[in-house]
Amino acid sequence: PYTKIFPVFDRDSGSNLEDVFNNAILNPGSDKIHTLYTNPCIEYWLYIHLENSKTASCKDYQRELTRIFRQEYDKTDPENLNRILKINPKGILDAIRRSEQIN
Repeated sequence: PYTKIFPVFDRDSGSNLEDVFNNAILNPGSDKIHTLYTNPCIEYWLYIHLENSKTASCKDYQRELTRIFRQEYDKTDPENLNRILKINPKGILDAIRRSEQIN
């Protein structure tokens, strides 16, 4: 039922992630699929929904998200984006603006 599908790969983890990632780009299986990947990690992208970017490691961003969420951050938790939007309803627009500045 979707006109576009955006699978997101978190490039900071996974033993065979490079193979999976390259295969997804080279063989998406449909013109509806548009492969995305995080650089350097998903935590960085979640973080810039809330605050300006700073030089930090992915582990540092995990700690920051734990601090901001006031609970242990878990990258597989489907509620992460909802938490961000509860803290900052304009988070998506802020992340776009910040990523344009970074770029």
